[in-house]
Amino acid sequence: MPGSAPQPQPPLRLVLDTNVVVAGLLWNGPPRRLLQATIDGEVDLFSSAVLLGELANTLGYTKFTKRIESFGTSIAALAAQYAALVSLVAPASVLRVVANRRAVPGRKTPRTRLHAPVHHPHRDLP
Repeated sequence: MPGSAPQPQPPLRLVLDTNVVVAGLLWNGPPRRLLQATIDGEVDLFSSAVLLGELANTLGYTKFTKRIESFGTSIAALAAQYAALVSLVAPASVLRVVANRRAVPGRKTPRTRLHAPVHHPHRDLP
């Protein structure tokens, strides 16, 4: 309609790789800006219980110990902080990975469908 205000765009919906989340929690840069965009309501982040467990495990690597301690925080606190930003989803199916199977160039990997979010937490960080 002429003269009507443009409709606002819905937030981007993203699932972040664990390494991107670690970088965003522990350093400044583009990954941190993604987390801030989530806090600002510009991005909707989605994750699963498996990915949250992988995050806690990755944050436990020795190479991150000093960095986490320098913030005066803990692995549990960082994982909880991220969990507060995401909506949890459960995969409709889990793809099975076969050991020693080589990728075939040009063959697409099947995608996993996600259920609707089962948890939508408060967006503010503690």
